[in-house]
Amino acid sequence: MAFFPDHIILTCTAVIFLFLFLFRRRRPRRKLPPSPSRLPIIGNFHQLGPLPHRAFQTLSKKYGPLMLLHLGSVPTIIVSSAGAAREVLKHQDAVFCSRPYSSVTNKAFYGGRDVALSPYGEYWRRNRSVCVLHLLTAKRVRSFHGIMDEETSNMIGEIRGSSSRAVNFQQMVRSMMMDVICRVTLGKKTSPKLNELMTDLSGILGKFNVEIFMPWLGWINRFNGFNSRLGRVVTGLDEILSGLLRERRDNKEEEASNFIDILLELQSENNAAFEDESIKAIILVQFFSKNFLVWILYRN
Repeated sequence: MAFFPDHIILTCTAVIFLFLFLFRRRRPRRKLPPSPSRLPIIGNFHQLGPLPHRAFQTLSKKYGPLMLLHLGSVPTIIVSSAGAAREVLKHQDAVFCSRPYSSVTNKAFYGGRDVALSPYGEYWRRNRSVCVLHLLTAKRVRSFHGIMDEETSNMIGEIRGSSSRAVNFQQMVRSMMMDVICRVTLGKKTSPKLNELMTDLSGILGKFNVEIFMPWLGWINRFNGFNSRLGRVVTGLDEILSGLLRERRDNKEEEASNFIDILLELQSENNAAFEDESIKAIILVQFFSKNFLVWILYRN
């Protein structure tokens, strides 16, 4: 068995350490914003408390309008001044416009095919132009005034018909707004099944998800029922949206009066670049965002 002389071993060891040292020195050090000290695993979560916005304000007074927090293992930049926000949202918007990847929103919203979730690029620009030029124009919004007037009249008629009986006005306004959103987005009024699924989805997305902040603990969601509940909701919503697409395709002679009809017309013009998954993603995110806003405004 052959042995290397000690001086050869020492020389090789010295060369290796020198190489590692030089390699480390050549790596550019990133200049990061100031950051409070953090704990292992949880990062700065212990400094947020029950009112995170108050904690952000307190920390920003000490560390400045641009600071770095570690939420679990995820580094997060906190912007807390108008000047810093303008720099991020206007001057550096192309750098910060993409949302971070999330397996939950990726599964719930068809792989992030909507304009709000898709990464910045050609696909995002195309979807943005669809929303700006076809779905949310001033002329298009004015065309929905009739739906709003009709649903408002129906609500007033329901109040008049209640006579002296007490009514839950908050619930009536919420139902009226949901019917308007459904007719504008889906072409028909809401249903109990759809309301149930959207409520469940709001609860899932609003719940703390350990995988977002500690990806290495994502396996927990397979055992606490999170993944199974999300899968049930996603499957149910996809069945409803697929059924609506089939239904609206069968009524081609009708004038485009809702988002689904408009998107189907765009698909017929360029089928290869606008698949059903993109339509369902745009519809679902549009409907979910408005539904979630109503839920926030009129929750008990």
